[in-house]
Amino acid sequence: MLFVAGESSIVYGFSLETHEIIDIWNVIFNKFIFQTKFSQVGENITAMDTINFEDGGTVWAVGCANGKIFLRSRLLTGIINQCMV
Repeated sequence: MLFVAGESSIVYGFSLETHEIIDIWNVIFNKFIFQTKFSQVGENITAMDTINFEDGGTVWAVGCANGKIFLRSRLLTGIINQCMV
């Protein structure tokens, strides 16, 4: 699988065998607007790396133009976790 990303804050996963998009996700965070109101804001992606584990798990680290790092993991069970640090 090949992952590509850019200024649109979207990460695309392409199959190297079929050349089809098989995964897609946004790098967004909740921006505080007023008291309890939030707005989701996309981030410009400037760097990305992936670690694959022997048990089938994967972790993506995505660096954003504002200095934040977005982490996404997929466990062998298929559970996906995401966070912005």
